[in-house]
Amino acid sequence: MTDELKAKFQALVEDAPEPTGLPSDAVFARIKTVRRRRTTGLVAGLATAAVATIALAAGNLTGIDSAPPVTETPNGPTPSAAAPTTTPTTTPKAPKPPIGGSVNTLSPEGGKTNESESSDTPPPEQPSSPKTEEPKAPPPVKVNLVLSNVTVNGLKASVQFRWTGSLLTPMKASEGTPIDAGSGLPENSFNFDYDYGDNHWNPDEGPTGKNGFGLTCDGANKRVSGSWSGRTQTHTYEKPGTYLFSYGITYCGPTGEIPIKKTIKITIKAPPPPTTP
Repeated sequence: MTDELKAKFQALVEDAPEPTGLPSDAVFARIKTVRRRRTTGLVAGLATAAVATIALAAGNLTGIDSAPPVTETPNGPTPSAAAPTTTPTTTPKAPKPPIGGSVNTLSPEGGKTNESESSDTPPPEQPSSPKTEEPKAPPPVKVNLVLSNVTVNGLKASVQFRWTGSLLTPMKASEGTPIDAGSGLPENSFNFDYDYGDNHWNPDEGPTGKNGFGLTCDGANKRVSGSWSGRTQTHTYEKPGTYLFSYGITYCGPTGEIPIKKTIKITIKAPPPPTTP
């Protein structure tokens, strides 16, 4: 059947003329079939339009969590609500560490608690244990002797001397106790003497500190320190010449008697000849 014939037949069915005669049974059966098909197509079209309208309206509605609502399609499977998936546009970066300083936060009691100390704040000083200094050892028991400044006047001469250091006080041999002669070095020496070197000794010119008789250094433990200086008694030579002056000291030390001796030259010049008138 051509399209033109179909269109004429459809127009005839929609606006059929009044029958002038009694149609046959075949004509009535054909008319019923065409009407039934049109009615079914119209109903199906209306149902499809209604479902599309409802779906469009439901698509504009959102639930509490902004998820699309669940719709039911007649005579169709029950759709399941899919969870929305969101793709982050940027990757979150880890927070940068603080450059410096300290962060103060409030404690539950309302006060500030220091979470990180500044690098500029020095750590608290730990109490240091007291240092115990060992006592310094005393200097050794020793006497130093220096001779200087020889003075010559004609045949007469004298010498400058100086003692420095420390010694132990001698003990009395008969009593076993230290002597009580004073606090100076010469008074606590074992003995001392000097010689002008001309084999001429004058008792009036000798030293005054000879203490060696009746003394011992055994058991000596009393220490005396200091210095002493002076000049010897003036000595008169019998004739000009060069002489060796010597000064000797003996004192008590930890090991017993300790002698020392120093010398110096003395030159005596001949006097000038007398002038004649």
